[in-house]
Amino acid sequence: MANEFRGRAVADLEPEIAEIVRDLGGKMAQSEEVEFMSAFALPLPSTVICRLLAVPDGDHIALQEMGARTLSATASDAEVDAAVEELGDYMRGIVARELAQPSDSMVGRLARSSKEYGISGETLADLCRLLLVAGHVTTVNAIGIGLYSLLRQRQQWQLLSAEPSRVGRAVDELLRFLTVAQTLSRVATQDLEIAGVRIKEGDGVMVLLTVANRDERVFDRPNVLDISRPRGSHLAFGYGPHLCLGAALARLEMKEAFRYLSQEFPDVSLAADGDELNYRTNVLIYGVHELPLRLR
Repeated sequence: MANEFRGRAVADLEPEIAEIVRDLGGKMAQSEEVEFMSAFALPLPSTVICRLLAVPDGDHIALQEMGARTLSATASDAEVDAAVEELGDYMRGIVARELAQPSDSMVGRLARSSKEYGISGETLADLCRLLLVAGHVTTVNAIGIGLYSLLRQRQQWQLLSAEPSRVGRAVDELLRFLTVAQTLSRVATQDLEIAGVRIKEGDGVMVLLTVANRDERVFDRPNVLDISRPRGSHLAFGYGPHLCLGAALARLEMKEAFRYLSQEFPDVSLAADGDELNYRTNVLIYGVHELPLRLR
C-alpha cells in the first residue's frame, strides 16, 4: 500500500488532480460569491481518494457524510460505531467486487496482490475504509483554513499570487502554522521523564503537534505566517515510521489548489468576518464548516 503513495506513483496523479482543480474552479468562476468548502475544498480530495478506491462518482457525497460521522467528537460511541460499520459495509462491497474482477485502480491493484501477502478481504476493506476517511478529511480542512488564513493576511496572498513558484513553501508553512490534526494519543511503554515531568509506564500522553510546530527553538517567529520561510522539519504529518502515508498526495493536492486559486482568483476576499464563521470544534480535525468568498 505504501508504494501507492510514494513519489513516482503520486506524481503520476498530477495531471488528473490538476484537471479536477480546473473543473471545480471553472464552476466557481460562474458566480460572484461561493461557499468555498462545499464548492472546492471538499470535492477536490474526496474525488481523488474515491477514484483511487474505485468508488462510483454518484456515491461520493454519501461517503463523505459517513466519514464525517466517524470523526465526530460529540456523537455517542454507539453512533460512531454505527457510522464506522456503515462505511465498512460499503467498502466490503467494493473490495468483493475488486477481488472478483480487479480494475486498474489502487484498490484493484491491492486486491490482486492481497493473496500473495495473505491479506483477507475483510482486512483490505478495513484498510480502504481508513484510507477513505484519512485520505480527504485532513486535506479538505487544510485547504479551507489555509485559504482563510492567507486572505486574513492579505500580503501573504498577494505574494503567492505574484510569485506562484512559492507554492511549495506556502503549503509547508500552512501545514506548520495550521496543523489541522492537532493531537496524537499515546500510552507510555516505560517510565520516562520529559522536560522535568515524570511519566509512568501505562500513563496516557497527549502529543500536541500544534505546539511542536510553534516551538521557538525550532522556528523563527513561530506565531507568524510567512510563506517565504525556509522549509523546516514540521510535524504536521507525524514523524519516522508513523509519517502519514498520504503526505505526498496531500501536498500535491494543496499545491495544485493554491497555485490555481492564486492565479485565477487573485482578488478573492472573505465574505464573512472571522467571528461569523462556524469552526469545527465538534470534530477531531480543525477547520471551518463553511467559508463564504467573494470572487471579484
